[in-house]
Amino acid sequence: MPTDLIQGVLIGTFRTIDGDRRNTFKRGADSFPQIDRDCFVIEGGNLQRFMGILGAGFTAGERLKLGTFVADRTAEAIASGDKFFQRHAAILGSTGSGKSWAVALILERAAKLKFPNIIVFDMHGEYAPLANKAAGGFAERFRIAGPGDLEKPGDDTLFLPYWLLNRDEMLSMILDRSDQNAPNQASRFTLHVRSLKGQTLDSESKTGIKKTYTVDSPIPYDVKKLVGLLNADNTTKGVGKTGPVKGEWEDKLTRFLSRLEAKLDDRRYGFMFAPPPPAMKYDWLASQVLKLLRSGDGTGIKVIDFSEVPADVLPVVTGTLARLLYDVQFWMGAESRTPVTLLCDEAHLYLPVRDDAECSAAPSARFVRAHREGRPQVRILASCGQPAPVGCQQNDPQPVQQLPSTASDKRDRSRRHQAINAGLSRGLDQHLAAARYRRGTIVGRRGSFADANQARRSQTSARQRHARFLEGMGGLQT
Repeated sequence: MPTDLIQGVLIGTFRTIDGDRRNTFKRGADSFPQIDRDCFVIEGGNLQRFMGILGAGFTAGERLKLGTFVADRTAEAIASGDKFFQRHAAILGSTGSGKSWAVALILERAAKLKFPNIIVFDMHGEYAPLANKAAGGFAERFRIAGPGDLEKPGDDTLFLPYWLLNRDEMLSMILDRSDQNAPNQASRFTLHVRSLKGQTLDSESKTGIKKTYTVDSPIPYDVKKLVGLLNADNTTKGVGKTGPVKGEWEDKLTRFLSRLEAKLDDRRYGFMFAPPPPAMKYDWLASQVLKLLRSGDGTGIKVIDFSEVPADVLPVVTGTLARLLYDVQFWMGAESRTPVTLLCDEAHLYLPVRDDAECSAAPSARFVRAHREGRPQVRILASCGQPAPVGCQQNDPQPVQQLPSTASDKRDRSRRHQAINAGLSRGLDQHLAAARYRRGTIVGRRGSFADANQARRSQTSARQRHARFLEGMGGLQT
């Protein structure tokens, strides 16, 4: 048996003449080479010309230059900025492999496109130079408020008030589910928060909204009043036949209150629990969303610095912000919507799902929802540097979290590959790489041509729903 074998994967078809066109390349294979046919290596000038064909059909405003090819440094790697930012993607690699450089390069090239709209989640403040206009910067930078920003916040300071968090996000920070009184604590918290939000709607004369609001609605309320109501529940005595008796909630909320008050007193959490007075206004959220989603006039790329956010609430903060952006995009009219890309740097720090991490599971689900349902409103570009931490749910098929573990852990990748093969016909997965764009394979006992025809008919309506990313991306309107 010969040992000098090379295994190749068919990725497309090159034709010197294709109807009335010359030198075309398309994904997928119309026919397969026969056994013992000769193979040739494209190199030198031919490689440059072939790589040029891949980006020949892109307009000047659509061309996104990613760099040069390793096989030939003179051949440019050109991608369609339109298509690149219409899909979820990931940049994976170990520490020091150049992920941050790749992200910075993509941002630099994307800034030259017609209407870019990208929000970067910067975990360590390493993308701050991109906003230095004196040194040729092209981005707009915001910072999550730190302890020193609480008295005099600057124009670039962002707050994430507690009232923006929904019920599950708040409880993930202050509720100990191992406490035997956890159900009682969650119940009283939910009741009082909803009541306080209702009082805000009454004072703002929002009678229409009050008919449909829930405990998760982003409505301002006073957290000090919440503490007072919980304290009253925790200390109020009951009335018995012979005198006072132990109250229904007495002493059941003590630990919950201590955890909540500890967060309120810690200045590190001031961006959440000590927002400035304007952030407690009913219409404050609209102005903040406009700041983050606007595009045009050099404001298309926004960098948000999370470096001063405590690690224990980082998943909550990033998840809440992603959820708010997704919800605004989802409920906005299609004619006013500006598609946005979330670039999640160091995503492995806040996306893993662990059974022992209350603060991680719920916010991670927000990214998964945006990943599965976000197109065309929200796209995710994740940069991951480490495999999933020990204790992650490796058998949970959630796409964003599993990207680092699938690509970095050889044992995990092998196990997944075997599982896929076990459910498909033998060798079927090897032919998927040769499928053309918008071509697929129906697998199942009752898969039929009717299913394929239905999928073909649905493409027209899908294309109508997906507005082009680069054309028609005007400013956000409310």
